[in-house]
Amino acid sequence: MPNSKNTELQIDNSYKSLSWSRVSTLSDCVDEAAEKWDHDALAFPSERITYPELSLLSDHFARGLIGLNVQRGSKVGVLLAQGIDYLALALGVMKIGAIAIPINPRFKAKELAHVIINSDMDTLMTTPKLMEIPDVNELLTSALPELAD
Repeated sequence: MPNSKNTELQIDNSYKSLSWSRVSTLSDCVDEAAEKWDHDALAFPSERITYPELSLLSDHFARGLIGLNVQRGSKVGVLLAQGIDYLALALGVMKIGAIAIPINPRFKAKELAHVIINSDMDTLMTTPKLMEIPDVNELLTSALPELAD
């Protein structure tokens, strides 16, 4: 047991001598990495992408979101299988200052409706086919019948 007489709390103030660091987002970090390196940023069993390619793909998604009138502070649901497109879309959302809301592609209609309604999302990004969901449109209209119109 330590001697209680000699256990004064020592505070390390060395951080005070450091200069301020720039605050950045994950998408900023990917863009900076793309300027420095051209090796793989992500590797999945069936796909790979380099930092420059990931930066360009996230820019592509960001431009598409802007075209859909997604704005800073908008909430964007991301209903995709995990992979390069999933991360690139999330980075694209961040690049325009919107908020990415990840949605589990294994959700049932009731769970999906709960997340969509309670997250107050403005936009939902998905793909026609997901491995986990054979028919995304059917699931969405089952979760939110008003989408059928």
